[in-house]
Amino acid sequence: YETYLFEVRRIMHYYENTQKIDFNSNFGKEQLAAQKQRALDDVINMAYIKQKAKEKNISVSDREVEDLIVLLRNQGRLVRRDQILEDVLNQFYGGTRNDLKRSLSNQLLEQKVLQALDTDTKGRADAVLAQVKAGRDFAKLAKAKSDDVTTKDKGGAFEFTIKPTSKEVTPQA
Repeated sequence: YETYLFEVRRIMHYYENTQKIDFNSNFGKEQLAAQKQRALDDVINMAYIKQKAKEKNISVSDREVEDLIVLLRNQGRLVRRDQILEDVLNQFYGGTRNDLKRSLSNQLLEQKVLQALDTDTKGRADAVLAQVKAGRDFAKLAKAKSDDVTTKDKGGAFEFTIKPTSKEVTPQA
């Protein structure tokens, strides 16, 4: 229940501060109801993922989370300076670096559980990774082998960066 409340507060903070939605208006009430349902669905899904992770002895270490933060910063998907990151997280989501770490940990856990459950995809991904490590062009491999419709045609490139001045950022669960 605590996770559900956290998600609802985070979503409300985002929409109140960036979209200026009044949750007392009819439109705001409709939006809040939809977001509450989405938050509940997310919490239920994460509970299932954690159950499967426990069954399969899968976990995420603090080091893995920190490594992901470094990777996201190197890709330009997170700002590099800690204070600016804290400011952006607080301004847009009412959150902190620890909240980001919790969210990233959950994302990593979900990825690991899905990999454990979907061995065919894991095998194909490992084969592509071996080709990249052998010197093959990542962009060409991504275009040829990726299942991600968002990035496949761009050679695996993401075009999403959080900038402290941007008001166009949408919540990324």
